[in-house]
Amino acid sequence: TDFHHNRALCLRKISRWQEAIDDYTTSLQLLPAESNFKALFNRSICFDKIGQIELALNDSNAALSLQPEHTGCLLNRALLWEKLGKIESSFNDVEEALQVGGLSVPLLLTRARLHGKLNNIDAAAYDLFEALQLQP
Repeated sequence: TDFHHNRALCLRKISRWQEAIDDYTTSLQLLPAESNFKALFNRSICFDKIGQIELALNDSNAALSLQPEHTGCLLNRALLWEKLGKIESSFNDVEEALQVGGLSVPLLLTRARLHGKLNNIDAAAYDLFEALQLQP
């Protein structure tokens, strides 16, 4: 299982998405269910890269069922929701990630963009200001 997972990571780094997906899938078949978080999270990213947003979302949901407070996975799922046009769902995931992980530039920039899509211009501006305070 480590072999498949590690090879998938290497394949992902060189943008060989489908091969990485295949290795993550093999790894998931060999691992006990409670150990699947990393493979699910990483396979979700690969599915996203090849435009399989629904499959990416399924893996993100499964990963979050194992580690519901993982801010990286929450942000990833928020971006998937956004690609599907589900701005409220995306916004909710960003809010949850901010609650459990605290302020971060990527989360604030994502929330600012979502505020803009929801026509909350003042809130978007505030988030951009906060992001600049964290990373001038």
